[in-house]
Amino acid sequence: MDARRGQYRLFELPGVRLYLAREVIRAKVHNQRVMLLRYGDVPERVLSLRAGVLTELLGIEGNAAALYFEQSESMLQQRADWRFDWRGRNRRSPDGWPPAR
Repeated sequence: MDARRGQYRLFELPGVRLYLAREVIRAKVHNQRVMLLRYGDVPERVLSLRAGVLTELLGIEGNAAALYFEQSESMLQQRADWRFDWRGRNRRSPDGWPPAR
């Protein structure tokens, strides 16, 4: 119980929160890069995680996600009867999804 309270007190410090968020996002971006290197094409653009505030870090995460999804089609084997469209987020599934088998 005391350890948890100590963690909560640490998380109240802006520097600790930023460090923790930066590490989580660094790991996420690293994993996306590894997946593209292993299974797809890696874009020439490289992101630097030099965020001074949390809002900048969220912007970096959004840019990394956009790059990842822009290249994610390169990780899939294309077939003549389907093609993925990664042009943006959509809260609703497209008509006819999932496809009939």
